Amino acid sequence: MPKVSGPVFFRYKQRYKLHKVKRTMWTATLFALLYALSVADSAANSMPALYTGNHVLTTVTSPWSRPQTEIYAASPPQGQEHGPTSSDSGTESLHTKPTPKLHNFPKTSLAESKPLQQSTVSVANVQYPTLTSKLLNCSTRDKKKPEPTIVPSGYVLTSDDQGPCREQCRCYANKADCSGRLRGRILYIPQLPSSVRILDFSHNSGLMFQRPPMFHKGFFENATRITDLDLSRNDLTYLEPEAFDLMPNLTHLAIEFSRGVTYHTVRFLASLPSLRNLHASGWNLGTSLKNAFAGIHSNLEHLVLRRSNIEGTLNMTDIAPLTKLKSVDFAHNKIRVIEPDMFPFLKVIDLSWNLLSNFPRTCMGNVSLFPRLFTLLLRENEIERMTFEDVICLPDLDNLMLFLNPINFLNENAFSNERFPKLKTLQITSTVKYTLIEKQAFQNKALTYLNLRQSNFDFGSSATNPDAFGKCSNLSHLVLDGNNFRGVDEELFFQYFGNLNHLETFSLRSGYISTVSQRMFGNFLRLTTLDLTDNKVVDIPDGTFDWLTNLSVLFLTENSITVVKESTFSKDTRERLTILSIARNPFSCSCDLLWFRAWLASNTFMFTRRGPDDYTCQEPPGIKVIDFFVAEQSCMLSREMSLLIVITCSIFVLVLTPSSLLFRYRWHLRLLLFEASRGRDDVRRRHLEAENFDYDVFVSYASEDLQWVRRHLMGELEDHLGLRLCVHERDFIPGKNIVDNIADCVGSSKKILM
Repeated sequence: MPKVSGPVFFRYKQRYKLHKVKRTMWTATLFALLYALSVADSAANSMPALYTGNHVLTTVTSPWSRPQTEIYAASPPQGQEHGPTSSDSGTESLHTKPTPKLHNFPKTSLAESKPLQQSTVSVANVQYPTLTSKLLNCSTRDKKKPEPTIVPSGYVLTSDDQGPCREQCRCYANKADCSGRLRGRILYIPQLPSSVRILDFSHNSGLMFQRPPMFHKGFFENATRITDLDLSRNDLTYLEPEAFDLMPNLTHLAIEFSRGVTYHTVRFLASLPSLRNLHASGWNLGTSLKNAFAGIHSNLEHLVLRRSNIEGTLNMTDIAPLTKLKSVDFAHNKIRVIEPDMFPFLKVIDLSWNLLSNFPRTCMGNVSLFPRLFTLLLRENEIERMTFEDVICLPDLDNLMLFLNPINFLNENAFSNERFPKLKTLQITSTVKYTLIEKQAFQNKALTYLNLRQSNFDFGSSATNPDAFGKCSNLSHLVLDGNNFRGVDEELFFQYFGNLNHLETFSLRSGYISTVSQRMFGNFLRLTTLDLTDNKVVDIPDGTFDWLTNLSVLFLTENSITVVKESTFSKDTRERLTILSIARNPFSCSCDLLWFRAWLASNTFMFTRRGPDDYTCQEPPGIKVIDFFVAEQSCMLSREMSLLIVITCSIFVLVLTPSSLLFRYRWHLRLLLFEASRGRDDVRRRHLEAENFDYDVFVSYASEDLQWVRRHLMGELEDHLGLRLCVHERDFIPGKNIVDNIADCVGSSKKILM
């Protein structure tokens, strides 16, 4: 048999090695699985178990390590049952979970226990026996704290009774998620690690809390350390006043969207002295809050009653017992009128999405009903006029929001310092209707942020007074997106905003602005951000933004800009800008755009959104600005220089051609002009008809040709040919006007020789 060598031998050798490695791996895997199965069988038959309330601790002995402790999920104590769970959730052991967690080994001892029940769990397609237990009546006693033990499941067991969450819940640091969104409904609160302070028990829709014995005083006995509790969307119909007695540390409680709950339910507030925040949106409180909080003296600071079917008049006297309230939220109701009351600590009132037609009353005589009110939210009501006929007593108001109100009139000094001495933020957006603005409507030296987005202001008409923003000397942020700037030239623009020299952010998106100039923005020396997105700007004059020495963010997206030249932005301006967006403009990709293409390619981080991908050519279409190509030879001369050369050549041709013709036929033209001016045509015609001429030829010549005429022409024509010549020096009558002499000779000659 011939010896195999060379490449063939090498391939056979490699295949043999690979086959050998695979066979070794499969053999090792099989032995490992068989050994694990035998260890599990011995553990099921011989190891003792400890019940810690939520888990069974079993000891596993392996020949290659010291005794180890395994954790298995235990069933709940008698009398409490699981809600619907997945089919294998009751048999899956915790050691099958891949994510390691840290817990402490509990100080426990074995008391009475029922026999352990075996079941199986599938891991890597191999069936292993696992243990579940129903251990009852367990007790604990102090023992010496063991050292932390790393178990096969990846858990670290130490002291302080911190075990992993039950299967129905999931723990994250100090939070336990036992909501029905996780693994189905839960009808009881399982024991939790002692570190848990936040409990989410929402979306357990089968939890119909009713009167005892089903909902008893000890329902929260496993949640005594909880400070934040969420019981929302549980179809609650009743809350026992003493239900929360075991939760002295509870500070935040959410019981939202339980339509069966009425105002009688809030009696539990009396047993929660630590409660500070109550979210009770979606309750069926009827049309008013009368008697809802009567006789309750609570430390509650934040109350949320959204979508609670409150209609008509809201009498704030109904919540007067809650004397320490700092914020109250009545949004998404049907409130038309507010009857206020004295709330000395109230800082935030949210009345958005109601039916208010007037600004709420804030005074009782000259006394403020809300002396510490900081934020007032009146979004999407039915307020039409901001005339403020009543006195406004809001000495500490900082933030006023009036989104989506049909406001059609802002009178003079509507938001003055006298009415709002500390107002810093004012938002009047999407007013829906055409709005009339009187002079100094926004005059307020405290105002720093003004948002008038989509307010239907027409800055090009007489409806908006040019002095509307007068005396807003400290305004630093102005938003005017979606308003109409048609017909506003640079002078009118300067009248509106020229005095706002503290402005730092100026947004003018979607305003139909067609021109920009240094005059318009040159006074905003503190401006850092300017947004002119979605306007009609065609050209950016050189140096428009060079005076804005603090400008770092500039948006010119979605305009009609075709060319950006090197002179558009000075070198200092280009170095100062950190964000510049000129995307989605109809660029004309020609020699004029070569400089911008190079700038775009070298500073892609500066150009926002998708960078160069947002910059495309309109001509030629479908090409990115960064990819278009123009031959260098065709760009050697600038467009202006080429145009100048063409114009110069055209003028030269147009001037030179007629001049040459005039010089060539100057004598003919002189004669024609002379005859036309003297009217000699009739005389000559009569001579021609009668053939009565004194001369045969009139000789017209230049003075420098006189010698040639005398020596050659006259001798040739008169001596040899016998013609009669009329010559200036010989035949003109002395003393007679030369023009008349020429005319007489021309009229008396048959021919003219020039």
